[in-house]
Amino acid sequence: MRKEELVKLVAKNTGLSGRKVKLVIDAFLEEISRSLERGERVELRGFGVFRVNTYQAKEMVVPATGKRIQLPVRLFPHFKPGKILKERVRR
Repeated sequence: MRKEELVKLVAKNTGLSGRKVKLVIDAFLEEISRSLERGERVELRGFGVFRVNTYQAKEMVVPATGKRIQLPVRLFPHFKPGKILKERVRR
């Protein structure tokens, strides 16, 4: 499902205009992104948790050349589904 489809479905189910729903969804996603940028955890009870995971710096060897390279610490967003969401999907 694409964001446009989600906006249409939420608008239909709530009776709100598509424009208002899009504004709310965009604001919701922006706030989750900002929280993750600050390293904060975002928990939506029953749905899941958004958080930032860290890969530690490490040294690797490039197989083609045998050259050693240093990979820096890397941060990436992670989503862990909540119990209710897991149960709904597993049916």
